[in-house]
Amino acid sequence: MPEAPPGVGVLADYVVGAEEDLAGAFIFESEGILSGVEIYGLVGNIPSTLPSPSALRDWADVARLPSGLPAVARVRTPRPATRNRVSTTDRVIALSLASGVVWAAIAIGLAGPWLRSIWGGVLLAPFIGIGAGLASAAFPRDGRLRRALFSLVSVYTAAVIFGVGCGMYDVLTGQHVADGWRRLPSVPVIEAVLATVWGLTFTGSFIVLWPLAYLNHVLLARAWEAGTRARPVAD
Repeated sequence: MPEAPPGVGVLADYVVGAEEDLAGAFIFESEGILSGVEIYGLVGNIPSTLPSPSALRDWADVARLPSGLPAVARVRTPRPATRNRVSTTDRVIALSLASGVVWAAIAIGLAGPWLRSIWGGVLLAPFIGIGAGLASAAFPRDGRLRRALFSLVSVYTAAVIFGVGCGMYDVLTGQHVADGWRRLPSVPVIEAVLATVWGLTFTGSFIVLWPLAYLNHVLLARAWEAGTRARPVAD
């Protein structure tokens, strides 16, 4: 039996019918999701209806059928179903990466005179976007309050990681180190995190970013849900 395409696995495989109308039936999954049932003809016409469970027989029974059975039935070569080659995770990561770039642009727009200080966070923004996209798989399906709290926590979590990026950039470039001043490497990171959270809160930026984060999670959660639905299978 030929190998199924990547991500597709056969869960069960049976034969149906007698010698004059023998057919095969198999159930398959795609990336862990039940995806479909395929009936294919081995002798005669393909059955027009799904067989009952009691009519399914194991392939070992083929050996006990008359020797005149066509070779195609002996090697059992069902045609693998076609599938979408772009996985759900890959699609969500691509969307999240684009989202991270948009968030980086927003950060640049909000930075004003402090633009030079946030480049480390800007460089991390695409990865923060991917993390937010993966977290969107756990975004509550209902309850506006729960969704709003999830989004608010994600805004501040992203801000902390953004601040870490700013602090690490400071450590690596030494842009804020004056002559004769020595600091522990952790100090710029802590200062950058506190400054980011402080600015997010007391400039009121979170009031703008919170609903944007909510919308971002809604869209990415829908992308996750779309991938979990059983897709129609082409013959």
